[in-house]
Parts: sequence; C-alpha cells; structure tokens
Amino acid sequence: EYFDGVTNIFLDDLLRYEVAKKEWKQILTAPRPPARCAHSCVSYKQCLYVFGGELETADQYHHYRDLWKFDTNTLKWTEIAAKNPPSARSGHVAFVWKNFMVLFGGFFEALRETKWYNDVSVFNLQTETWMDVPQSRLATKPEPRSACNLAAFGSDKVVIHGGFSKMKSVNSSSETKVHSDAWVLHLAPLLQQKPPTWERWMSS
Repeated sequence: EYFDGVTNIFLDDLLRYEVAKKEWKQILTAPRPPARCAHSCVSYKQCLYVFGGELETADQYHHYRDLWKFDTNTLKWTEIAAKNPPSARSGHVAFVWKNFMVLFGGFFEALRETKWYNDVSVFNLQTETWMDVPQSRLATKPEPRSACNLAAFGSDKVVIHGGFSKMKSVNSSSETKVHSDAWVLHLAPLLQQKPPTWERWMSS
C-alpha cells in the first residue's frame, strides 16, 4: 500500500532479489493474487503462502479470505480452493510449525460492522486442507486484536505479544485499545488433531 498524497495505491507485484547480481527483478505472472495489503505470508518447502489482506479505495473497502501459493521453482501462483477457510480478515499473524500454517487474530471492517478476532485457524500444508480445531468458548485466551507481535519459543510454542483493537464504550463510540499483554500458544496438541492451548504469560 502506498499513499501518494491523494489516494491509496495498492500493489500486486512480486519482486525477487538476486544476491549475486545485487539487483531486484519483478516477477510478472498470471494468474496472481489481487492487489492488497495487511495480508500474511509464510514460507514452507520452497513455496510462499499468502492469506487474507485488505483493499481500500475511494469506492470500496474489501477484506480477502483467499489462499495463494507461490512456487519459487516454477515462479507461478496457484490459488488453493480449500474448504472452510477462516473468515475474511487483515492484520492477522501467521507462522509455520512443522507442516502446519497457524493464523491468529486480525480484523474485519465493513460499512456498518467492525470485528476483531482472537481465533486460531490451522492449515495443513501437506494435505492443503483447513483443519477443524474448534476452541471452547470457555477456554482462557487473549482478547481479540490485530497487529500483534509473534516469536517462536522453544520447539513447540509461540509467544503472542501486544496488538491493537477498538472497543465500544458506553456511548456507542469506539475507543482505541493498545494491548501490552503476552500469551504462550502451545502447539503440540495439533499432532493429535486437537486445538492448541493458551497460557497467559504476562498481563497488561
């Protein structure tokens, strides 16, 4: 995304840096993902996986829920039409653990509705399917947020820290909330087809 002083410009280009030649080259292939920003991108076995994102212009504000794979060997994009993807969103975080792509959080905005998420979605990169790993509504977990930090912790955990959201106040206006808490997400249950579990690490 680029703001030229008048309007937002969204890009759909892909660039490759050749280390030996010390130069950038643009990769132009079709089909390819539509222009967007605030999406996630992870790497697994010489492929890049892009999910979600947003497009904001004077005419529309759109959130994506599509999943694309870019093969770094063939330099071609493929859209993965797997069933039951997460809801449309942007500002989420994603990472790869073993053969799983794990997504957390993000937000969705429409003309009359804005939502922040705290759900966890899991994509099996070997079978290219979204896993059914519903979490109990009674489970302890982070508040909904977008734009949080993420870091690997040990061999089977990640730490989620911070983030941003807006909360409705008593007079129905929205109040910005900057999160400063930290949570550990335990990933080992995924190996038994079970949801990962949360542990609070640091309070706000």
